[in-house]
Amino acid sequence: MCSILCGGICEPLDKTPPPERVDSHHREDSVDAARDLAISIHGMPPEQIVKTMAGNPNASDVQERGCAEIWSYTLYSEENRVKIAQIGGLNTVFQALRQHPTSVRIQERGCGALWNLAVNVKNQREIVKNGGLELVLAAMQKHGHSASIQERTCGVLCNLATLEENQLQILSAGGVELILDAMDRHPLEVGVQERGCGALLNLAVNDAIQAKITRLGGVESVLRGMKHHLKYSDLQERACGALLNLAHNDDLNRAKIGSLEGVDCVLGAMAQHCGSEGLQKRGCFVLGSLAMLEDNRNRIANKDGIQRVIQAMASFPKSAEIQEQGCFALWSLGLGEQDDIRDMIIDLGGLERIVEAIQLHGTVENVQGQGSGALWILAATSEVRRKIVKLNGAQPILTAMQRFPMNVGIQERGSGVMLSLLMYEDNVKKIMSLGAAENLSSAMQMHPKIESIQVQGQSALNILQSGKIE
Repeated sequence: MCSILCGGICEPLDKTPPPERVDSHHREDSVDAARDLAISIHGMPPEQIVKTMAGNPNASDVQERGCAEIWSYTLYSEENRVKIAQIGGLNTVFQALRQHPTSVRIQERGCGALWNLAVNVKNQREIVKNGGLELVLAAMQKHGHSASIQERTCGVLCNLATLEENQLQILSAGGVELILDAMDRHPLEVGVQERGCGALLNLAVNDAIQAKITRLGGVESVLRGMKHHLKYSDLQERACGALLNLAHNDDLNRAKIGSLEGVDCVLGAMAQHCGSEGLQKRGCFVLGSLAMLEDNRNRIANKDGIQRVIQAMASFPKSAEIQEQGCFALWSLGLGEQDDIRDMIIDLGGLERIVEAIQLHGTVENVQGQGSGALWILAATSEVRRKIVKLNGAQPILTAMQRFPMNVGIQERGSGVMLSLLMYEDNVKKIMSLGAAENLSSAMQMHPKIESIQVQGQSALNILQSGKIE
């Protein structure tokens, strides 16, 4: 019912430093020459920049300016990220970081360059393979006081962690501890919090890392960032993603997030940024996961969370992802024996939103799966069953069963919805006229070993054939 959120890139940093003014007075000749060379790097072709850096490894001004130029050159262009790697730029940045570990400016600019370069998948592999990960973590350790370095290094780790093969290497090298330390040291720095949440989001895809993040206080760190920086939508979106992956298949984490006011944080973010499609999607997704627990269902319902989900679906009807996650959230909220929550969903217009979602997104398999599940769980009374048919909700369910015959979930939920709807006698003729018998028979033939499909399908067919509810 609930899946994990695939990780995403932390976007390249658009804060490249300006060229430095250099005082021309009272300098030694060698220093003067190195600084003049550093100034001349600005505007050089990338091949010449890399060559100049490689030939002057001890010249801090050259390394600083060269890293800054690579940072700028790779900001918006995937082609440039590939080119820099091809001409040896990665190793040149590594050399700068390795040669000047105490220089805040070189570490800042070098890690900024690696952040941009690590948007490219091949570069992500090369950075880890050739020792770049260790250099990034060393910068985090050496310069814990520098928010700018912590932001950039968290950005690098976020991008490296999009590859599954890199995640355990980050874990074993102490990356999780350093990310959390950065977030805890710099709670008021938006950039550190946002990139840290992005890194945790990607790393928590791995079960072992998920457990370690939680054990080290990662849930608390994410929620602290959300509370301090409510007005920043990108941070809130990444934080919701991190909470989602930390809650995945883990009821203890779901309970912990709920007890630490995680529901309040998510709903606050959704209310503050109601126009952000990405945040609404992740907000609905994490609410659906948290609502697997009864205590969290009550928290969400009591904090107007049902209205928030329904509003997200109404605001973005064309977004298949929001419709999918909204249906998922309403399905989860309708679980258990809490009739009052199901009544609230219906009274607030939840049925209309679900039916509209499956009608508008008939070709989107995930919307159909989540929508049919939500209708199945809500169709518990005669009045609801009557209303679903009146809203023309039966037809898209049957269409989905035809369109996705091999999807066990859609066939199971579809047959379950049909059986529920047929329990209201006035629906029988309408559903019969839609060809439900053929759909149910087909589902049973395609999935002979799925007991729920066989039982539900046969019970529904018996009503259709007899015209009576047994």
